[in-house]
Amino acid sequence: MKKSYKFKLWLPILVCFVFLTIMGLSFFYVKETKAQNNISVAMAADDNYTYPTIVSITSLMTNSKDDTCYDVYIMIPGNFEEENKQKILSLQRKYENRCRITLIDMQDRYRNANDKGHITTPAYYRLALSDVLPSEKKVIWLDCDTLIFEDLADLFNIDMNNFYYKGFLDYSVDGLAEFGIEDDHYICSGVMLVNLEKLRQDNMVNKFEKFIEENNDRLVEHDQTVINLLCYKNIGVLPAKYGIFNFANLEKAKEYADILKASERYTKNELQDAFEHPAILHCIWKPWWNNGNAHNQDLWLQYAAKTDYLNEIRKKYDI
Repeated sequence: MKKSYKFKLWLPILVCFVFLTIMGLSFFYVKETKAQNNISVAMAADDNYTYPTIVSITSLMTNSKDDTCYDVYIMIPGNFEEENKQKILSLQRKYENRCRITLIDMQDRYRNANDKGHITTPAYYRLALSDVLPSEKKVIWLDCDTLIFEDLADLFNIDMNNFYYKGFLDYSVDGLAEFGIEDDHYICSGVMLVNLEKLRQDNMVNKFEKFIEENNDRLVEHDQTVINLLCYKNIGVLPAKYGIFNFANLEKAKEYADILKASERYTKNELQDAFEHPAILHCIWKPWWNNGNAHNQDLWLQYAAKTDYLNEIRKKYDI
C-alpha cells in the first residue's frame, strides 16, 4: 500500500516534469529556428555616408520578415571616424537577433583608382567582395542611397547559374565602345546580386585590380565600367523592382524603357509596376539634397524618423 501511495504521489510530479521539459525544448527550438532565412548584404560607406547608410539599413529592417536575419557587411576606409562606427553599430543592438553588422576596414585599398567626379574611393570596394567575404557564396550589394521595402529572401534566392552579377539595367555605356565591347547587359552597380563563389573561382579580384592599374584614366563609370567590361559575358538582369531609380514621376520611369539598349530591356509595364511597387529604390537623385532636385525626400525622411538620429540628419542636410 505504501509503494502504491508513493507512486500515486509522484505520478503527477513526473507528468509535470515531462510536460515542462517538452515545452522548454519546444521553446528553445522555436527560438533557435525563428530566423531561418540568413541573408548576406554588403555595403560601403565613408564618413559622409554614415546617415544614408543608417537610413537604408533601417528601411531594410523595418520591412523584413521576422524569420529573416541579415548579415550586413559594411566596408569602410581606414580613417572612418569612431563616432560614426558606433552610430552604425547601434543598429545591431536596436534590431537584436535580426541584424548582425560587421565593419570591414579596407584601409587605403583602391586609393589610386580614378575617383574623379561624384565618385569616392569606397565605390570600388565592391570589387573586392569575394576576397573580403571568403566564407560567403553570394551576397546582395546595396549602395547606401537605397530604400528597401520588401524582405530580400526572394532576391537572395534568385539562381545565379553562370553569372558573376545580376543587376538593374542601366543605359549609360560611355567608355565601353573604345574597349571593343557593345555590352547588351550593362547594369548599374548600385544594386546587385553577386556570385562570390564564381568570382573567386575565376580570380576576378586580381583581374579587376590589374585592369584598373592599366586603364585608370579610361574608367568613365568607375567601378561600374570595370564590372561591365570584364564580366560582360556573365552579367544578368534583375527584375526592375530590384533597383529601379527614383524617377521624378511615372512618365519618366516609363520613358526609361525607350533609352535602354539591352535586348532584354524592361517594358513600360514592367517599369510602371516597379515604380509603383518597388522592392528596392535606388536614389540616384539624393533625397537629402536641398537644391530642388531631391526626389522622394518625404519618403526618405519617414525612414530617417525611425532612426535615433533624425535631428542630426535634419541639421546636417538642412531638410
